[in-house]
Amino acid sequence: MGLCFALPLAALASCLLPADCCVICDQAVLTALKSLKENYLPEHLDIKSHKTVMERAEQIIVEFKDLPMKDGSFLGAIDNSTLEKASWSLLKELKRITDSNVKGDQFVKQLYQMLEKEKGKFAQYAAQFQKKDYCPNKCDLP
Repeated sequence: MGLCFALPLAALASCLLPADCCVICDQAVLTALKSLKENYLPEHLDIKSHKTVMERAEQIIVEFKDLPMKDGSFLGAIDNSTLEKASWSLLKELKRITDSNVKGDQFVKQLYQMLEKEKGKFAQYAAQFQKKDYCPNKCDLP
């Protein structure tokens, strides 16, 4: 069983990303955060709040990789497709907020709420991947 088991396991592992690779590792997300900081915030938020808002936003995004394991639903691995889906969802919601041209405290509130919502979606996407695609048991259970 040794080599016959080890090779497929190694092949499967190479297709997965550790949870440390979450949306913060996606170049498009990093570019969007940089644009938010440099282009959107100067015209939409008091300059005294820029650093605090960006630090908190980045902290929430980094927390995507530290999601707690609930009922075995998060094992710390995702695939590229799941990462892309989570990143795309985050970018779409960020664009929606910036396109609305909201300013000040209302912008901060919407940004933080959206990031928390996206963190929850990321957990759902990861759990869905792990339940459907990552589970080695092929028992056809939902």
